[in-house]
Amino acid sequence: MPLTGYAAVYSLDPKVSLLSWSLRLYQRGTHAFSLIGGGVGNVENGHLGTWQNALPDTPYELRLTLRDSLMRKHEGRIIYY
Repeated sequence: MPLTGYAAVYSLDPKVSLLSWSLRLYQRGTHAFSLIGGGVGNVENGHLGTWQNALPDTPYELRLTLRDSLMRKHEGRIIYY
């Protein structure tokens, strides 16, 4: 299943920009993950990754992690049941 959306950092400070981003898929209850997407620079309503081989009736967590030019980490999580 293709996953699309936004991976972006916006700031009024010209020194702040997005360095890199990654999209990881975790099976709930484990620390193991699959890297399903990643890149550098902003993505605006574009392809972030492809989710394959999901097990039925298994909860998953998607984590989108952004790193900015000040080395700060920004993370969003969505849980699918």
